Amino acid sequence: MKQIDRIIEQVDGSMRIEGMPLSSMDKERIRRCAHSEGLVEAEIRALLKKHSSPVVTEHGQRI
Repeated sequence: MKQIDRIIEQVDGSMRIEGMPLSSMDKERIRRCAHSEGLVEAEIRALLKKHSSPVVTEHGQRI
């Protein structure tokens, strides 16, 4: 078994304990990121953008 597969298996096991197993897309993302530090930063930005909602101030401004 490759080291990256072992890492993914360990992360998946930990996430399963918390009731949040990794999807196949998550596992593939980890595989891609294991080879490129720059890709890690890009993936983090993409996930934050996808899962963040804009904050609306008391004056109705979105930030």
